[in-house]
Amino acid sequence: MRRVPISIKLWVALAAPLLGLLTITVIEIAKASREVNSIHDQAELATASIGPTGVTDGLQDERNYAVAKLVGFEDAIPLDVSSTDESRQQTDAAIDEFRTQILQRGGRVAEAYRPALEALNQLGSIRDEIDANQTEPTLENNSVFGNTVFDRYAELITPFLDANTRVVGAINDPALSQGARLVDTT
Repeated sequence: MRRVPISIKLWVALAAPLLGLLTITVIEIAKASREVNSIHDQAELATASIGPTGVTDGLQDERNYAVAKLVGFEDAIPLDVSSTDESRQQTDAAIDEFRTQILQRGGRVAEAYRPALEALNQLGSIRDEIDANQTEPTLENNSVFGNTVFDRYAELITPFLDANTRVVGAINDPALSQGARLVDTT
């Protein structure tokens, strides 16, 4: 009978535990990779829930200035913008930035905000109606039209708030979810 060298016996003895360790390592790496992807997705959702704030703020500032100007109060009340051009430029910049962010994210985020972004197609006609108004800017002359303008801007803002609530609801990570819900609430 031939004698087996001790080095081969040692390799054979260590092969099973090493294969077991290698298998466990591969499984753990795959699990960690899935967790990283999940956390990345959750972070994307949380980040997206903050994104439309600039759009909604811009639309609100534009609406507030437009209505105040229609009724002649643009100089009487404190507003975050001081002209129609400034308010529209601020809104357009926020919309462009948000669209870019959404296109980069794609997936569930883009789908959640799609109706809100589509609703923005009405913004041009709202602006055109405001610009076409030749009535003297007083509360008496423009209160009905001012209310209509206010409501139409609200119809543009509401889909963003609704989409934001859906995105926040899709976040499973407790810490991210809590922070995103606070942002959504405010």
